[in-house]
Amino acid sequence: MEMKEQEFKSDVFDAHTWKYVFQLLWKHKKHLVFLILFNIALAISDVIMPMLNRHAINTYVDDAHSAAGLGNFIAIYAAMIILQCLLVYLFFRFAARVESDYGKQLRLLCFEKLQNQTFSYFDKTANGWLMARITSDTARLAETLAWAFVDVVWGIFVMIGISIVMLIVNWQMALAVLIMVPLLWLISLYFQRRILNIFSKKDIKGTAIV
Repeated sequence: MEMKEQEFKSDVFDAHTWKYVFQLLWKHKKHLVFLILFNIALAISDVIMPMLNRHAINTYVDDAHSAAGLGNFIAIYAAMIILQCLLVYLFFRFAARVESDYGKQLRLLCFEKLQNQTFSYFDKTANGWLMARITSDTARLAETLAWAFVDVVWGIFVMIGISIVMLIVNWQMALAVLIMVPLLWLISLYFQRRILNIFSKKDIKGTAIV
């Protein structure tokens, strides 16, 4: 009997599926909460470092004869570098732990689901296809949620912190930049969709994609 692999693709956002995915992820909340907190702390330190550089340039470069408080500044700067290294290490450690535990949980659920299937299901479904779904797809989902999703949290807090600092330093220029960001996002989204449509049409026609 000939077996054909099926690929399921949908452009519709399935909120129910993602809700279930995040419910499974929340079972690892002990490590997930620490991961998010370390990410937020890392984002705050990333915002503070340029401010320290600004202080150093304005105080010790523009006014080269002023060395008052230089020792304290060096100590603070070195402490921030050490803190950033520690936060990056903790971020990697907890992200890897969440990825490993979540992937293990998904594979266990898939295995339990397969145990409840009838024999006719395995007659119609190729074992290689099942192995690929259980190993590759679960690993990709765990990696996405552990690294990419949490990285989004870091990016959001970095942008918020940078926006606040810009408004404090020069609110007129900050408003000009913040007004341009949505326009650039819309323009990039337009070209992204155009490029994807053109490449998908070329792929369907069987022409080479350069």
